[in-house]
Amino acid sequence: MYWFSHKVNKRRRNREMKRQSIYQLIARHISSSNDNLDDGHNEYCLQEQNINQEKLESTFDKKNDDNYISPASQKVYVEDDNEWNDDEDDDQYEDDSRLLYNGSSITVSSAIRLISKFYLNINLDKQKINGLLRLIKSLLPKPNLLPSTWKTVNKALRNFIPSLTTYLCTDCYKSCDINTNRFKFCVNLNCKTSFKQRRSYELIEIVRFDIRSQIQSIMCRNFDFLNKSHLFPPSDICFGEWYQQQSNTNANKITLLVHTDGAPLIRSSKQSIWPCFASITELPPPIREFQSNIIILALWVSKMKPNVNTFLDQTVNDLSLLIKNGTSIFIDDHEYNIQLGTQLFLSDLPAKSLFCCTTSFNGYSACTFCYSRVRYSSIVLGIWNPKYNKMLYPYSNNDYTARTHDGYLKSAREAVKKSKGHKKVAVDGIKASQWKAKNSRLFVLYVGVPIMANHLPTLLFSHFIIYSLAIKLLHAPQSKEDILLGERLLDYYCRTASNVYDSSIEIFSLHAHLHLGHQVRLHGGLAHTSAFSFESAIRYIKKSAHGSTNVASQIAYWNNLRCTTQMKKFNLVTNSLMDVSEENGNIYNV
Repeated sequence: MYWFSHKVNKRRRNREMKRQSIYQLIARHISSSNDNLDDGHNEYCLQEQNINQEKLESTFDKKNDDNYISPASQKVYVEDDNEWNDDEDDDQYEDDSRLLYNGSSITVSSAIRLISKFYLNINLDKQKINGLLRLIKSLLPKPNLLPSTWKTVNKALRNFIPSLTTYLCTDCYKSCDINTNRFKFCVNLNCKTSFKQRRSYELIEIVRFDIRSQIQSIMCRNFDFLNKSHLFPPSDICFGEWYQQQSNTNANKITLLVHTDGAPLIRSSKQSIWPCFASITELPPPIREFQSNIIILALWVSKMKPNVNTFLDQTVNDLSLLIKNGTSIFIDDHEYNIQLGTQLFLSDLPAKSLFCCTTSFNGYSACTFCYSRVRYSSIVLGIWNPKYNKMLYPYSNNDYTARTHDGYLKSAREAVKKSKGHKKVAVDGIKASQWKAKNSRLFVLYVGVPIMANHLPTLLFSHFIIYSLAIKLLHAPQSKEDILLGERLLDYYCRTASNVYDSSIEIFSLHAHLHLGHQVRLHGGLAHTSAFSFESAIRYIKKSAHGSTNVASQIAYWNNLRCTTQMKKFNLVTNSLMDVSEENGNIYNV
């Protein structure tokens, strides 16, 4: 206990030394801000600067001392904002049009935004940002108005997008409280770990984002691309049957493509991140797939897989409210009434079964399009055969009766009634209580046929050509005839697959190909309903976290700051502009 107390005291002394250094630097800059300084006072300031420099050097010389405690390493995330006291006036920097210093060609606000973009691009943590700001301030002419701490910089940035973080107990899924020492503990009396301090890997961290603010930020930066039908390819989502049925020419519609997936985050604690993303259909590809145009709806960070009801309950309520009541956004000081909608849900098969609350993709009745069911192949002619220990969807047993939304809800209610205690029942594949394919794409679409021509037997190569041609037709169809031909080729491919290979190939992933033609008719070509951009976004946001504490909150903070600093608009070249008729506040003509 004495060792721990001694260590804490040394850290406090180290922080106090930092505070004193910052106080002296701030006092020096404030004292030098008077335009009427005389020569004697300037000499005094120079002497004071030398004294402060000697103090700083003497402070860092103590690193050779055995009792010196070095500052936190770069892998440690400093979440205690109070470690950097800020005596600067926060209000003086908001939309500050003053020059950065006498004779400067840039204002304070512009300098703050440029510096913010720089440290966001190179992914600095808070401590390094403070060091960078102090370094730049010391190199600028004196006096200057540049803030010296990241906390003051953040308050100088206007329209900071908010987010809400919730901590849940991994044992009972109840909210955790945070005491004055920032320790988190479960307050549920029925929980076995109630009122015990919870470590980061013993918590579920959920962050909910402001959807409307993100939409406004994206639309303001991409306003010139709206109402430009010639920028959308004929196979895009906007020309699919579902979008055309839902569109209303009298409304400014924004339609979201929702995606979710999981990725490992921290190996030591086995934590994973599950973001829920969205993109805007009304932006033409590939602009809608830019990282800066991806909306983050919610984040889940835990060593446990998400409980969908807990994770997305509030987010779904926010979306439902926006869809029902609409909202308004401001673009160039003009207000536009927006009607929000959703287009589709994208995910891989494991995430789809988790978030749609269906049986696993390799389970019984896993198809969400039709009522086709599996047969068990673990017993062949009464003999156990481990080679075929899998769920099969034989082509001859397909039931193409389409699933409906009402039928989905009916099965869910029936599953709830039949589930008792820890026994969970699935009805028609619907559960009761639980609600890296890039290289393969290139191979199938472009390089597979010429490479395999001299390496596969004639029968296998011919079968592969049928599959490759079908996928190419559905990838970016130019007409309805392309979709029909691709659908027929896939039907033939699936029907003959067991004859070319054997019956073990008839798993759900093969059966799912039979529904691709219907999907393309509803939502456009496969090229525009891909999850690759969202998977890249997962890797992109993971880099924002420093250390292993409050990871979701860190990602949310840096993402919100990035949205605030992204003010540059994307503009079309002059010879591509078209006359836009804005009648009744209509910004779309789709």
